[in-house]
This record gives sequence, C-alpha cells and structure tokens, in this order.
Amino acid sequence: GRGAARCTAREGRRGRAARAARSRPQRIVRAEAASEGAEGDEGAPRDEDAEEGSLFFNEPGMRAEDVEFVQTVRNASAAAAEAAQAELPRGRIAELPLFPLGLVLYPGANVPLHIFEMRYRRMFNVIRESDSMFGIVMYDGENKRMASIGCSAECVKFQPLEDGRILVINQGKQRFRVLRILKDTPYTTALVEYINDDAPDEDPTQLATDVWDRLQEVLRLSNKLHGKSLALSDSLKDLAPSAEQYSRLNTEDRFRELEKFSFGVSSILDMPTMEQQIMLQTRSLARRLQKQKQLLDAATQQLAAQISIKEALGGGSD
Repeated sequence: GRGAARCTAREGRRGRAARAARSRPQRIVRAEAASEGAEGDEGAPRDEDAEEGSLFFNEPGMRAEDVEFVQTVRNASAAAAEAAQAELPRGRIAELPLFPLGLVLYPGANVPLHIFEMRYRRMFNVIRESDSMFGIVMYDGENKRMASIGCSAECVKFQPLEDGRILVINQGKQRFRVLRILKDTPYTTALVEYINDDAPDEDPTQLATDVWDRLQEVLRLSNKLHGKSLALSDSLKDLAPSAEQYSRLNTEDRFRELEKFSFGVSSILDMPTMEQQIMLQTRSLARRLQKQKQLLDAATQQLAAQISIKEALGGGSD
C-alpha cells in the first residue's frame, strides 16, 4: 500500500546512502548538527503470529544474568513473572509505549522523527497528554526482531501538520530492558526495568580522559584533512572529564557523570547500528570507554595517513 511504498522508497535511499558512504573516506565522528533536519523512520511492522520470545534478540555486550532474567520473566506464568518482578528495586519498573526503529538512541541525545503511520500518530497524541515518555528500541529489519535493551525518550517538541502527520524532537533519558510485552495494539506497550552501568572495580576517570583527548585529536585531524572547522558541542564539552569538575563530586556522582560522557561520545561516533546497540547495552563503563578508545586510536592513525598522502601528492592541508 501507500505506507509500504514510502517505506520502500526510504529503504532505497538508505541503500544508496550506504553505498555512497562506503565510497567516501571513513567518517569517524558524525556531524551533530545533521540531526536537526533528519526524517524519522516508520515503526516496525507487526508480526501477529510471532511468539513473544522470538520478538527480541540478545547481542554481545548483554550480561548473562540480564538475558536469563528477561527470558524467565517472559516465559513464566503471570503469577511467577509478577513474583520475579517483585524482587526488583522499587521505582525501577515502568510501562512504556515502544517505538521500534532502525536506529539507536543514547541517554542525553536528541532524535527528530517524522510520524506518519496512524498507530504512532495515536501514540504520540496519547503520551503528549501524560508524561510525554516512550521507549525507542532498535529494530533489526532483516531478522524482524527488536533489541531487548532500549532507551526511554521524552518528546520535547511536538509539531502537528495539517494532514495529521507530526514532527517531533525527542531526548534520550534512561536505558531500560524489556521485561514483557503488555499489549501490541494499536501500538506496542511493554513493562520495562530501568538500568544503569554496574559500579566499576577501578576508577574510570583516566580512561575517560584518554577518550576525550583522542576525540579532540580526531576532530583536529579531520578538520585538517577536509579543510573544515567543526567543533564538538557545548553539551559534550560540559560532560568532558576534568580534575576541577570531578573534584567536587563523590565517587557515585562522578561515576554517573562519566556514564553520561560515554554516551555522549557514543552518540557522535560513526558506527554500524549493531555496534551502537552494543555500546548502549553493555553495563560496563570501562568496557564502553575502552572500545571508544580503540576506535579513536584507529581513526587517528587513518586520518594521519590520509593527511600524509595528501601532502605527498601536493594537495596541502589547511
């Protein structure tokens, strides 16, 4: 139908964009300003015959105990599931409408969406009348499954259009793991548990500082190579680790600030969607920062090599 045609057209544009991206020099840091005019994706199609367990996938980076727990809750009787949920910390459980999309949202990041499918128009009109909260979960279109871990989002800008479509801007708030699907019509609503990173065994401040230094170096080299003057956002700079900033915080608050910083970095690293999902769902801050450090080290070497080649060929640099 009409909606399917629009989705097919979008997928075609995505395919052309992906092929074009592969032909360009590797882009390590995404342009943050680009999100302002982005068009949202349509939600995932329904699979009426799928069992709940087959609707989700678990990827590397997800803790074994998380996988075991959610599978137990999803497969248990209603009474057993409620008993298991009762063991969870109070205030961590919520009901959220879910919007499955072919993207990953991080806490603190903004994502603009263009809402045109009727069920999601209805969803946004409903949440606008309450707390404006919903959940974004990555949708694997090839295998027709959702990720078990997503990010809650607050609709911070709602612009209805004359024909009923809606333009919205949403801000990522907190990660969650999906415990159970409560209903799937007219849109999916789930019981979720909000999650944070595990407390680190060692202070990750130095590792975060290394990531920050490397990110600035990558941006400097990228600007030099392409003759641009891009800058990191003020919001990310505010999260960057500094001795003065963290000296006023206790250990737990410093850890939470570093967690926010790690998601800020993840949101601008240009990675395949599944790699972004792994960054979202790992509950080890050190592991996330270490992966970012590795990516930025590789980017630094690649950019330095490209600059050397350009200069050797007489291209010069700005």
